[in-house]
Amino acid sequence: MTSSPYRKEIFPISIYHSTVENHQRLKSLLIPYILNEMNIRSKKEISAPKGWFTDNLVTSFSSKDVTRTLWNPENDVGAEVRYQFLKLIDSFFVDYPWSIDCDHIWYNYYINGEWQESHNHISQMGVDQTHFAFVYFLSYNSKIHSPLIFNDPSEIIKCISPALDPSEMMGKYQPKVREGDVLMFPAYLQHEVRPGKPTPNYPRMTLAMNIKVKRYGKYGEDND
Repeated sequence: MTSSPYRKEIFPISIYHSTVENHQRLKSLLIPYILNEMNIRSKKEISAPKGWFTDNLVTSFSSKDVTRTLWNPENDVGAEVRYQFLKLIDSFFVDYPWSIDCDHIWYNYYINGEWQESHNHISQMGVDQTHFAFVYFLSYNSKIHSPLIFNDPSEIIKCISPALDPSEMMGKYQPKVREGDVLMFPAYLQHEVRPGKPTPNYPRMTLAMNIKVKRYGKYGEDND
C-alpha cells in the first residue's frame, strides 16, 4: 500500500501581535513628548549610532534619558506606557507567572525615506541578554509607510536545497499591522524597514523596546 505524500513545516518561530488598549491616549502623550525630545537634541544625538549601516534614521537609541522617562511610573507618559505595554505582555505570557525588565526603550522617526538595515536585538557578548523585542506602531499607515519585514534566520542554510514551492517573499514575512498595533518577537529574529517615500505630513513613528525575561515558569528559578 502506497502512503499519500504530505508536507509538514517544522521548527516554527512565534511572533506575538496585538493592539494597545487605548491608542489615542498613548498617542496624545507620546507624540508631543517625542517631538519636544527631538527639538532639544543635537542631530548627532538622534542619529543612528556607530555600527549601524543606515545613514538615514532619526532615533533615540543612544539616549538613556528616553528609557528612564518612558518606563518611569512617576510621570504621566511613563505610567501610561508601562500600564498599556505590561497589559499586552501579560496577554502574551499566558501559561506561567512571569516578570520582565525593560532593558531599553527608544523611538524611531521616519519622515524622509529613512530606513533600517536587517538586524536583530541580541545583546553583545551575551551580557544582560535581551530575550524579546517589542515594537509599537505609534504613527503608521500601511498605504504610505514602509512595513516591518522579518527575515528567516535559516535562510542562508536553506539556499543549499532548492525550494519545491518557491514564492516571491520566500525567506521573508511581512505582518499586516495597523496604527496602534504591537509586535513582540524573539530577539534573534532578523527584521528590517526598507527605504520609503517622504511623508512630511504623516511621519512613521514607532517605539521599540528590549525585554529581558526574569522569570517565566521554571525559567529564572536558578537566579534566586
